[in-house]
Amino acid sequence: MSEKTEKPTPKKIRDARKKGQVAKSVEVTSGVQLAVILGYFTFEGPALWRILVQLQELAINATNQTLSIGLGQLMEAVGSLALRFVSGIAAVMITTTAFSILVQIGPLLATEALKPSAKKLNVMSNLKNIFSAKNLFEFVKSVLKVSLLSLIFFYLLRQYSSTIQFLPLYPVINGLEVAMRLLFWMFLSLIGFYVVIGIADLAFQRHDNTKKMMMSMDDIKQEHKNLEGNSEIKQKRKEVHREIQSGSLAANVKKSTAVVRNPTHIAVCLYYHPDKSPLPQVIEMGRDKRALHIVQLAEKAGVPVVENILVARALANGTPVGGYIPAELFEPVAHILRLAMKLDYDDDDSEEDEN
Repeated sequence: MSEKTEKPTPKKIRDARKKGQVAKSVEVTSGVQLAVILGYFTFEGPALWRILVQLQELAINATNQTLSIGLGQLMEAVGSLALRFVSGIAAVMITTTAFSILVQIGPLLATEALKPSAKKLNVMSNLKNIFSAKNLFEFVKSVLKVSLLSLIFFYLLRQYSSTIQFLPLYPVINGLEVAMRLLFWMFLSLIGFYVVIGIADLAFQRHDNTKKMMMSMDDIKQEHKNLEGNSEIKQKRKEVHREIQSGSLAANVKKSTAVVRNPTHIAVCLYYHPDKSPLPQVIEMGRDKRALHIVQLAEKAGVPVVENILVARALANGTPVGGYIPAELFEPVAHILRLAMKLDYDDDDSEEDEN
């Protein structure tokens, strides 16, 4: 079997997409999610802070109420908080995740990927995948992520260490402000990290996916055969279809004014009648065995057969069955028809003389 050195064809890519075999990066999705969460809290953070302060005051005031009333007030406040912010974050995350995947792979409904397959339970195949280049890349990526994120967090904590050690001397609000600032810079660092690693991961995923779909020349030839069908069978199918459309081959040959042939490979039946056809018309055509058959039928029916290689090739390649001859063939075809019609008249005259 030849080596798989050729890029996948469009059909191969379409078939792979139907099976869910597409290149997408989880890191890109994670980075987009973090960016959206940071944006969400940047705009909704002040409102969330006010509600949390109100919730704290409500909890303190609830101690002066009966258990049922105080608990009811707290549950109502927590419910409204969850409805606004938890459901809001959930909606934003779902939309963001779907959008990031859609941008990477486009619209796709891979129903074949949902079908159960025995290959997924194949132990040897799964063991082989464990030691694949993709899993090695994922392992290196995970180690790199942990190492870099640890360094980023260490750097941020070191930068704020002098501030953090004096927080017990300040009010709680100052501690919250420092924590929020630290969290903000951590989010920014994470987003920058995921931008870099996401681009690298997406490039690798596309390279790996393309490598899996690589084809050999034999694969491409077989795909072409499957799409186009065997050339001989296809040609035969066209000829049969043409015969069905235009009627019997023998009847068309007999109707012809002349048959132009290229000794054995091409035969074209021309029809011309001043009252019925404004221009000479190709009513039948054949190549190889079919061409020889047309010539035999023409000779049997007494239709003049004229050998002209250039005209036969030009008609076969440039004029479909049922079409009129092009302008550049007017003169040579007219010469052939004059010759053929003269031969026909001569035959008729000779028959009359014999009678």
